[in-house]
Amino acid sequence: MKNSRGAPKALIALLIFLSPVVAGAQARKIDGMYVNVYGDPKNQPIVFIHGGPGYNSWDFEFTTALPLSKRGYYVVVYDQRGQGRSDAADSKRFNYRQYADDLKEIIDRLKLKNPVLIGHSHGGPIAIKFDEYYPHVAKKIVLVSAPVVFWESMRSLFENCSRNYENAGQYKKQFFVGGIYYQLFLDSQTPVQQITGLIGEAFQAAGDCGLYKVRYPSQAAQELWLKYGENRLKTPLSGMTTAMPGFLSNENYVHFNGLDYVFAHQSKFCGIYGDEDGLFTPLSRSVIRNALQSTSREAPFRLIHGASHDVFVDQQPDFFKALKETCGL
Repeated sequence: MKNSRGAPKALIALLIFLSPVVAGAQARKIDGMYVNVYGDPKNQPIVFIHGGPGYNSWDFEFTTALPLSKRGYYVVVYDQRGQGRSDAADSKRFNYRQYADDLKEIIDRLKLKNPVLIGHSHGGPIAIKFDEYYPHVAKKIVLVSAPVVFWESMRSLFENCSRNYENAGQYKKQFFVGGIYYQLFLDSQTPVQQITGLIGEAFQAAGDCGLYKVRYPSQAAQELWLKYGENRLKTPLSGMTTAMPGFLSNENYVHFNGLDYVFAHQSKFCGIYGDEDGLFTPLSRSVIRNALQSTSREAPFRLIHGASHDVFVDQQPDFFKALKETCGL
């Protein structure tokens, strides 16, 4: 059935349903990369750098980009080269230099001045490497649930996951996780080509043992996650099986350690982490906090209660508050 202008009523209903999500959005491709913007270009630009490798920015875009833009920011989201809604890429292009150049191109094409970078999860290392290559571009870098030292986060994953399986009486799964840990950390004979698969299994175990979930989510978070679950991307996504092995082959990114760089450029960085994020232990979080600490000021580090890896969904009001109060945005 159509209205007087000929538009199907079902389509109109769909657009009305989606309007809170896409209002003000302007999706485009820049050199094959999916890019979308929210808000007034005259406002302070914020660029969200998603995690992975092999993921996309849809969780942040659907849940957070628009409400953040309404707080006076010009929010830019993009899917990294060869990932998500971006075009597939040659495996040789999965490297930090390429990704830094890509981000610089997006910033230049959108004419962003003094952008703030939000590096979520593996987006944190990408933001750090970007600043190494282009040190005078970003105004501030916000590390959100970002593994500044990759192997420390992996150790935290195994420690937390093993404990969760033990508490649940799932000893076979605990033994399986222990086997992955042994091959990655203790067995010097583990072939390099197997590491990608082992890391993939480790992250799958992290999801299975509840490391990404909050024990007692707020009502607002439950509603947001429900809407997100009902609106998952149904288009073919690139890089889900190629990005991680590509980065491992080109960068051996599992040995990434950005601690010294963050410490040497403290004034440019701040950190926002969830206290229930299973990719970190109190010790591994304190290492990041200490890297941000200086003798003249308190560390710009906010640990948000009741939040896991996607802190911007689990405790969105506190996330916005931390951006303003902790990071000075």
